[in-house]
Amino acid sequence: MKISLPASWHRFLYVFGLSLTAAGLPLSKFLISVSVFWIGINWLWEGDFAAKWRRFKSRPAVAVLMGVFVLHLVGLLWTNDAGAGWRDVRVKLPLLLFPFIIGTTPQLSRKEFSWVIGMFLAAVFVSVGSTLLVAAGWWQREISDLRKASRFVSLIRLSLMADLAIFWLGRVLFRPVPRWQKAGAIAGIAALTLFLVYMQSLTGLVVLAAGGFLLMLVFLLLRRQRKAVLAVSILFAAAIAYVAIETTTAWKLFTPNATQQTADTQLATHTARGHTYTHDALDPMIENGRRVKLWICWPELDSAWNSRSRITLNGGKTTGGAPIANVLLRYMTSKGLRKDADGIKQLTDADIRNVEQGLCNASWPEMSRLRKRMYQVFWELHVYGSGGDPSGKSVTMRFELSQTALACIAEAPLLGHGTGSSEKTMRNFYTRNGTPLDESFQWMHPHNQFLSFALTLGIPMLLYFIFSLTYPMSRMGRWRNYISLAFFIIAVTSFLNDDTLETQQGVTFFAYFNALVLFALPLGSNRDVMK
Repeated sequence: MKISLPASWHRFLYVFGLSLTAAGLPLSKFLISVSVFWIGINWLWEGDFAAKWRRFKSRPAVAVLMGVFVLHLVGLLWTNDAGAGWRDVRVKLPLLLFPFIIGTTPQLSRKEFSWVIGMFLAAVFVSVGSTLLVAAGWWQREISDLRKASRFVSLIRLSLMADLAIFWLGRVLFRPVPRWQKAGAIAGIAALTLFLVYMQSLTGLVVLAAGGFLLMLVFLLLRRQRKAVLAVSILFAAAIAYVAIETTTAWKLFTPNATQQTADTQLATHTARGHTYTHDALDPMIENGRRVKLWICWPELDSAWNSRSRITLNGGKTTGGAPIANVLLRYMTSKGLRKDADGIKQLTDADIRNVEQGLCNASWPEMSRLRKRMYQVFWELHVYGSGGDPSGKSVTMRFELSQTALACIAEAPLLGHGTGSSEKTMRNFYTRNGTPLDESFQWMHPHNQFLSFALTLGIPMLLYFIFSLTYPMSRMGRWRNYISLAFFIIAVTSFLNDDTLETQQGVTFFAYFNALVLFALPLGSNRDVMK
């Protein structure tokens, strides 16, 4: 016996399911799985397939988006790793389900859409708040890497969601709403922006800057509200100026100066206490413009350090697990101290604690988080450019992964290596050609979605993927819509810096919001960039 429900009940279940997905994205993989199952069951239970078929035929963009999933199914025919291929197909199911279900269901009302987005915004703030508590050491555990502070979703995904929340809150500023709502939106934007800065999320900040600039440009061209444009322009220019100043300051601190380079050529052979120095002038590592591997006297350093710290120099680890000897060398170099007993004597008790906690540079506590992150980027690039190990370093590891991916693409440019083949193909390349990457990082994907697509399915399929991003926006008339454009910018920018579609939360984030802004926006939303 079939149990039927009124159409209004099915509508409620549909909107509730969308809201669960929106809340689950920043908070819970389990909630995402439950919500997708919920939405699918309700779609089948609701019936009315004739009307759904008519909507499907009237929206060719739905089939175009579903085609991305179909391509991955076809790619199983020539994959070099069938097990990984089927796992990849399972992960990418949202690329099939969300466009099909949302694209064949009537659009949301403004009230329904606001409810779904409200759930997403609330969940983002909860996830951001918990991440900040962990990062500050106020909740549960200490961490050695800020990227591990996000408890529910990877930091890079949370940063993208924070960007999306910022853009949606920004929409409130240009609508005729009460002042208290605008004040709340400003406070929310400020809090999320500070979160990105505090967490040193380069991806989030780059997406925010690029997206803000492009949206501002569109707003300038289509609305011509001079006062609003002037205010946004000033804020954007101020942000760019701040980033430029912090980056320039970090670069000046990092690079060697002429005085220091001259001093490095005048190397003494013995300490003041008569022990021998070791100098490795060929080692490229520097801190605050000074070479790390000069002026080292290990016997004095060992005895002097052990007399002041509970962590032994030989084999000891910082609280974050790094070899304390390496951290000490970098820290003392940053202060311009020789690595001997007299140098240790000049360290304060605060310096000793800093080293024990893993701080590699004495200037870091005084730096803003953005300046510190830019300094670390310059350090990574310098070490990598000098033949150093890029393993575990977010920027330089991406260089190595991208170069490997391009070489693998060149081996099979038309069809790629098959669905799910990224890891095996790149590992095989490392085996044949060698790599400075540590083996523990050789499983990683290219960290660029376009490269990942070309690597697995070939360049022609990559062109189809790009078509699937742009054609639905044109077909559905969404280029003038603020929300659709904001998400498009976030998605495409993230694809340049990450394999967004290779994880459950990443692919769900893209497939869900892409379908939502294309097919579920309230009627009339495609007419105005700010509606």
